[in-house]
Amino acid sequence: HVAPVCSEAAGLPRLCSHHLRRGRDLTSSMNGIAPFKLERYFARYEFSTRYLLCCSDPEAVTLSELLQQPNAQPLKPLWENLSLAYTESAGLPQLRQEIAAQYKTVEPEQNVVLAPEEGIYLTMNALLKDGDHVVTVFPGYQSLYEVARSIGCMVSSWMPVVTTPTEGCSGSIRFDVEELRSLVTPSTKLIVINFPHNPTGALLSKTELEAVFEIASHSGAYVFSDEMYRTLEYDPKDRLPSAIDCGYSRTIVLAGMSKVHGLPGLRIGWIVTKDEKLLKRIEELRDYTTICNSAPSEVLALMGLRCWL
Repeated sequence: HVAPVCSEAAGLPRLCSHHLRRGRDLTSSMNGIAPFKLERYFARYEFSTRYLLCCSDPEAVTLSELLQQPNAQPLKPLWENLSLAYTESAGLPQLRQEIAAQYKTVEPEQNVVLAPEEGIYLTMNALLKDGDHVVTVFPGYQSLYEVARSIGCMVSSWMPVVTTPTEGCSGSIRFDVEELRSLVTPSTKLIVINFPHNPTGALLSKTELEAVFEIASHSGAYVFSDEMYRTLEYDPKDRLPSAIDCGYSRTIVLAGMSKVHGLPGLRIGWIVTKDEKLLKRIEELRDYTTICNSAPSEVLALMGLRCWL
């Protein structure tokens, strides 16, 4: 009962020559949004297979484990007297405040709480239009490029440089910022980054991250930073600052409870941006998706952040 390896489902293409061309255009003539291969793969195998060798999240925390944490105790009255009513559309105020506290330069009103996948979908639809140019790390989580493609954007892939292992050398995977520079044009609307990178684990240096913002500034492009795996680096010395704290005004950050905190079942994440107009548009579009979050999930996420900052 071991699920078969599926490289395409994980967003990893067969390494044919046409995949290795610089800036491969991911735009197709298909109408609408394509099926999400990885999620369809998990739908088939995740809950029926004994041994899962392909998960990207840690062992989940149980409800009893979370509620027993010392830092969760002050929130017990809120949990035990919780009304199962609709919640505030931008998120529980205490949770937004706790999210802001994770960053150095963010105020509570500069984030909106939603499901992580929803954050990608709504941000792309709030920001992009047919004909826009997007550059995204590739391979990667399919929605980071597929949502833009479905809108009608021209999507170029920033692919890693792979050094194959040899005797005495373990090989490496790295993203060359000069390659990114060659892909960005004066009309580029969005650059999508994801570090630590899924699925390779590759990281940029701080100098390279600064170069990403310098490149973006030349075209006025937004930078969408998927930071779902940030703080899971093997060596904390390699940890990058959050992109939102790097001083570039057109930055959007995605983070959440699923990976770092071991609470994927809460379906709680957040979008952070200092672009007030963009954040307002995301909140407006959210009225057509989930409207608001689950009340129990918000309180449990608040506990999780206070227990495992």
